[in-house]
Amino acid sequence: MNKSALGLDSLLEKFVFLSVFLFPVTIILVKSGGTTVFGLTAILSLCVFFKKGIKENFSREEKLFFYSCALIFLMAMFVSLLAGFDKDAWKPASRMLNLLLAVPLYFLFKQYLRKENVIWWGLFFGVVLCGSVAIYEITIGGLYNTYGPGPVPRVGASTNAILFGDLSLAMMSMLVVAATTVKQINYKLILAVLIVIFFGLAATLLSHSRGGWLLLPLLVVIIGWQLKSRISTKSLTLAVLAVPLIAVAMYLIPETGIQQRVDRTFENIQKYSQGTDEKTSVGVRLVMWKTSWLLFKQQPVTGVGWGNYQESAKKLIDNKQASPHSAYFENPHSQYFSALAAGGLLMLFALLNFFLVPMIRFKRLLNFNDARVKSYALAGIVLILGYMVFGLTESIFERSIPTVFFSFYIALLFALANRNKQQQSLDGITRKEKLSVIIIAYNEADRIEDCLSSVSGWADEIVLFDNGSTDGTTEIAKKYTDKVFVTDWPGYGKQKQRALEKAQYEWVLSLDADEKLTPELRSEIDIALSSESKNVAYKIPLALILYNKRLDFGLYTRDHLRLFKREGARFTDATVHESIVTQKGNVGLLQERFLHHSYRDLKHAVDKFNQNAWLWGTERFAKGKKTSWLSAVIHAVWKFISGYILRLGFLDGFRGLIMAVHAATYTFNKYVALWTLNLQEKNND
Repeated sequence: MNKSALGLDSLLEKFVFLSVFLFPVTIILVKSGGTTVFGLTAILSLCVFFKKGIKENFSREEKLFFYSCALIFLMAMFVSLLAGFDKDAWKPASRMLNLLLAVPLYFLFKQYLRKENVIWWGLFFGVVLCGSVAIYEITIGGLYNTYGPGPVPRVGASTNAILFGDLSLAMMSMLVVAATTVKQINYKLILAVLIVIFFGLAATLLSHSRGGWLLLPLLVVIIGWQLKSRISTKSLTLAVLAVPLIAVAMYLIPETGIQQRVDRTFENIQKYSQGTDEKTSVGVRLVMWKTSWLLFKQQPVTGVGWGNYQESAKKLIDNKQASPHSAYFENPHSQYFSALAAGGLLMLFALLNFFLVPMIRFKRLLNFNDARVKSYALAGIVLILGYMVFGLTESIFERSIPTVFFSFYIALLFALANRNKQQQSLDGITRKEKLSVIIIAYNEADRIEDCLSSVSGWADEIVLFDNGSTDGTTEIAKKYTDKVFVTDWPGYGKQKQRALEKAQYEWVLSLDADEKLTPELRSEIDIALSSESKNVAYKIPLALILYNKRLDFGLYTRDHLRLFKREGARFTDATVHESIVTQKGNVGLLQERFLHHSYRDLKHAVDKFNQNAWLWGTERFAKGKKTSWLSAVIHAVWKFISGYILRLGFLDGFRGLIMAVHAATYTFNKYVALWTLNLQEKNND
């Protein structure tokens, strides 16, 4: 790399460092400050992404994250176009563009944020300043324009009170759960956590943003779950009780205004239930949610389009179908009801997908035995949970500040968690349990070396069974192991059972000759066999290599049980598509994938599919099974839909389409094979 490139990288690192530090400090305390930082960082990330990231080979988890970001944006554009896209629709729909920008931001942070602790220092100062501002405003005042009914004003800083309270709570929550992953808990850490809790609660409670407070019980549960095995029951109880005790104390202090706010909430609910007053903070929300449901029922699939809620609500009011207060605001003040009204089931699916896909990715990252990975994963989970809670009473993704905040941090946390996970996988750890690898092969000289080299020097034993190869497969195998056995061919299940019986160690990994392990998968297996787990086996996802490119989606990338305890395990006797029967117990799931070089070329793929289709048909025929030509068609169509659409095969590009067509054709052929055998039997009778 030349000096100019090194200099540019150094500048990028410094810029990213500053943006990560300044963003939480400015997002709700400086008018347009956080959005400006986000905008500049996003523009830079686009430049870097289209120069370098577009050529990157991203993992399956990264592709899924990108897909969730793209889907919510594209769906918002789609439903708005159907409803007649205009300037009123563009403003709320364009907020989703901020969420799409999480894709290039992810790449920028992963590549150029080197001093990772800046994320926690930025959040720390952000929380402390927000809490300090809140306390200052209710005691002295005058720094910002505060507002709200009652003797005690609501603190909103440079934005409104709801966003001030919600985002302060989100920052506090991310910091506190991240602190629970620190291995050595000392008085400095405890003091820092107490400071964060105090100022974070001060900011959110003094904002009087009631909807966000629902996150607090969830936060207490997560903290308790994280610390239950690390500190005494007494200390855990005191720590868990700290949050509600502080909240209750602030409720009992009249000067905070919290007591009046809570009492007014119950009063509003009572008035609404009695039908005496709908024009209250709570009453108007309930009325708008009811109206949103009516709009959803009118157009349940695509909704009325973004920006059309108020106009559509007025039509219902004119027709005496809704309360006059239904059109009080531009949106129904609930992200879920807003999604249903504006985009129907399509938009609700995109919204839930946007929450749950990264949530599942973060949850799986918790399996890695690395404090940094866990800290980012837990912070990401709490961020998503927070927004899921905030979205109950606020259209959180139809405002600029909360969308840029979520986009910035979801990209940042996912990037750092993945980078540290990948680094840990490459560094590796010492495995505690002994491991045998068993392989069966026949004329695999062109692929067996990749398989063997991927486990050589890592596995404690390699056992290979060959059924008479004539291309030098056994000679290659003997370079890697002295346990090579040449036998006849009894079928897949029986041959693998023979190999299993030769294995001598407690744990066994079963591979085919056209499969190989990645360094990341080896490391994850080491971690799994080094922890005190009650699992008796593990499923491992598969990534298919089709025409020199890795496929991570579709039907042929399912999880396969390959790693298991030898005692009590056996292979079924199936001629093809054998399975492993293990002793009773839990079966875990690994994240990393083994690579399957199943097809050498198109001819090999077609021949293999046809051979397996005929074997399947003859096996079912021998068991007395019957089918029809219509069943063959229906199963083939469903196979294509499930593989290409439902299991996201389209994310693998043109090869994903090829694989979906292969799968549908194979399914059609195997049912046709059974149908022709049924027909032949009928004619013979």
